[in-house]
Amino acid sequence: MVRKSLLLGVLLLSILFTESGFAQKTAKPVGGKVPKPQPVEESKSFPVAQPFTNEYGVEWHPTVDTAIELTVSGPNEVSSKTTFGLETLPYFDFYDENGNLRPDGVYIYELKVIPNIDPSTHQKMEAIRESPNRQELIEEMKAFGELPEETPTQMGSFTFKGHEVIMGDAVNMKTLQSTDMDDPNFDKIIVHNQDVTIQGSECIG
Repeated sequence: MVRKSLLLGVLLLSILFTESGFAQKTAKPVGGKVPKPQPVEESKSFPVAQPFTNEYGVEWHPTVDTAIELTVSGPNEVSSKTTFGLETLPYFDFYDENGNLRPDGVYIYELKVIPNIDPSTHQKMEAIRESPNRQELIEEMKAFGELPEETPTQMGSFTFKGHEVIMGDAVNMKTLQSTDMDDPNFDKIIVHNQDVTIQGSECIG
């Protein structure tokens, strides 16, 4: 009888422990600081990356397994364009390179997926760059699965005021299906599966 009572007591304590939420989730640091992520929609609403914000900046957690190009524009001609590799989370800091707080206002961001292309496909892209039948050859490469049919692009906005950040809605823009791949310089930004060196630039006004 005593043994049954003890077992019942242990079971009740286990249930109370689980429901009380003692196992707390810890937020991922952003820019070396402890973030205070604002509530966002489920990750399925973000085709490229899910944003997390705090008073120091915005960090995007990718929902794709590729490199990502992040472009941000804002007040006073603020403009930033950076390519982040597979091991780096896209991030925009609210402090400029001189340590000054960026101006208040609405910022527009674009997250562009950079496809993982193997070296042999990259060589083919190099070979057909000047070909008059380039578009036809690209379509053939898509048909054979050497190039993706489309590459997701996510656009959205956030409002920054002091140290307060309000995220806007994210929009799924499937605009790279025929644009960037038709660009003669498209192969210049392709990331190889075996090569994580990425050409990127950053211009901050």
